[in-house]
Amino acid sequence: MLTIEKETEWLAGLKPGDEAAHGTRSRYHITKVTKVTATQVVCGRSRFNRKSGKELGTSGFHSSWLLPVTDQMRAATHRRNVLYRVSKVAWDLLPTETLEEVLAMAGEDRV
Repeated sequence: MLTIEKETEWLAGLKPGDEAAHGTRSRYHITKVTKVTATQVVCGRSRFNRKSGKELGTSGFHSSWLLPVTDQMRAATHRRNVLYRVSKVAWDLLPTETLEEVLAMAGEDRV
């Protein structure tokens, strides 16, 4: 985790095209900075206070913050995307043999 000074320095140095994460401190979305003004950092349709990193228009429990991307965030985002894609697989359309292979890989191969 960054110190307040390092985070402030990071926010001040952001420019269009830079990668950033936003979200709560436990669930992130990785995005690109699209525009920077004297007071705001814009990432797509989301706007953040340039000094604090807090998303404008949010408050309390639903507050979102702009943060530097870490390897841990990348891994968590990738895993969440993989889980989502797996959840959308039409399992009932796959051959039984393929399903059995999936069960074996998951350690659920006992019949």
